[in-house]
Amino acid sequence: RKQGAQHTYERLKDLNAIIGSTSGLIAGFTFLVTNTPIDWKYDNYISKQTRSDIFGAFLIVGLITSLIATLLATAIYGFINLIGPHNEQLFADFIRRNQRYLGLPTLLLNISVLVMFVGASFAVGGLYSTWVYALYLILAIAGAAFIGAYFVYNQSTLGKQYHAMLASLPDYADAAKNNVHSD
Repeated sequence: RKQGAQHTYERLKDLNAIIGSTSGLIAGFTFLVTNTPIDWKYDNYISKQTRSDIFGAFLIVGLITSLIATLLATAIYGFINLIGPHNEQLFADFIRRNQRYLGLPTLLLNISVLVMFVGASFAVGGLYSTWVYALYLILAIAGAAFIGAYFVYNQSTLGKQYHAMLASLPDYADAAKNNVHSD
């Protein structure tokens, strides 16, 4: 059982460190982009002012979502470090009580990237000619299809690994069988 708790501890700690760092990087990049004025060259299909407003709205939503992901991942990382892997019962209880929130930083990071990806389409359409915009859309659709297929594939394999990891914690398997939650 100690290996299970230690393994879960390390994985959660590493995951939240990576998510916190990545979302912080994205938030910083987005902050720089939102504070840089853009001289739109093309008025294709959308006016320059409307394009600027839509682009700004997407970037602000991406920035806020990314910052929330950073803060949440940092908080989870801190709680995990405070508990430590050696106090198995407290660690298992923390995981059991908060398991629905442990995936939020990853979800918010993915949402912020998606929102910024959509916002970038407005920037590309206003800065570059039509053929570049068409190339961007083709690559964006292909990339979204690949990411969607990868996500669907991983839901089954990662879900099984996640539940196996949680089942290795003390008393978690019994509580899951009995559907006992001590919220």
